[in-house]
Amino acid sequence: MYKVSVIVPIYNTEKFIERCVRSLFEQTLLDIEYIFVDDHSTDNSIEILKHVIDNYPDRKSHTKIISHDRNLGTLCTKLDGLRLATGEYFIVCDSDDWVDENAYQTLYDKAVETGADIVIGDYLKEYINSSKYCSHSPGNYTNGIDIIKNSYLTGFEWQVCTGIFKNQQNILSTIDRIEGLCMWDDVYASIVLFYYASKVVHISNAFYHYDRTVHGSVSEELANRRWRDQEKVVQKLQGLLNHECVLTLRWLELDTVIPYMIRTNQLDWIDMFPGCEKYMSQMKQWPFYWRWAFISLSHGHKL
Repeated sequence: MYKVSVIVPIYNTEKFIERCVRSLFEQTLLDIEYIFVDDHSTDNSIEILKHVIDNYPDRKSHTKIISHDRNLGTLCTKLDGLRLATGEYFIVCDSDDWVDENAYQTLYDKAVETGADIVIGDYLKEYINSSKYCSHSPGNYTNGIDIIKNSYLTGFEWQVCTGIFKNQQNILSTIDRIEGLCMWDDVYASIVLFYYASKVVHISNAFYHYDRTVHGSVSEELANRRWRDQEKVVQKLQGLLNHECVLTLRWLELDTVIPYMIRTNQLDWIDMFPGCEKYMSQMKQWPFYWRWAFISLSHGHKL
């Protein structure tokens, strides 16, 4: 058994994948299994990947490449890699990002030292001419359910790439495949993983570099796709969160509908999740404009 399995979803990242793979192969932790999952790329991503693999003969025998015969979306791509993972722990790295060379050794050592189910680090958003340090601290909470319960207050971000997770296939099997899902897949997967985590540890170091150089303005088509994906994720999470973590569920529901109420000047979006509007007053960490817009639309005013 490997100490760590690293899953890398790939879709048309030919401009970035060499940087990503080299950072993974140059990790100080040696006992790593690498699983690259190609979601039917139409560019040269896989050719570049294979070329880089040839440059690291010591890593080559510990590397798998899985290919989809059609595009299935980010969630399915990650899950297909995760369900092949044989490591004691697993890590996910997006193929347009990169990590520091000591990242996985540090995360693994902390997981073993503390017996944690999940260890998370901070991360850096990388722009063309600058970097922004982002804390991924869950506050004072160390139990997964407590982190979920209070995330609507702490602003905790749901993502998988900044952490290491104990490889428990029985828990991974509870994450349903949603074909075509490309947004909010981390929200869905990480909330499920945290829900079953007895102990979560945070490291105040940024190892993960999140590339933000190619993210431009949001088109109407992309905004609509994001909304559809959010709706699917929230519906999947309702059964899991509707009792112990109801306020977080309401937050996720409102976070799905409020932006589209504002975009369309229509209150009927709220009918998607009946009753969630009753919790609006408790979401005090939201921007004032969101709350003002909701009240205005509720009283029949246009924005």
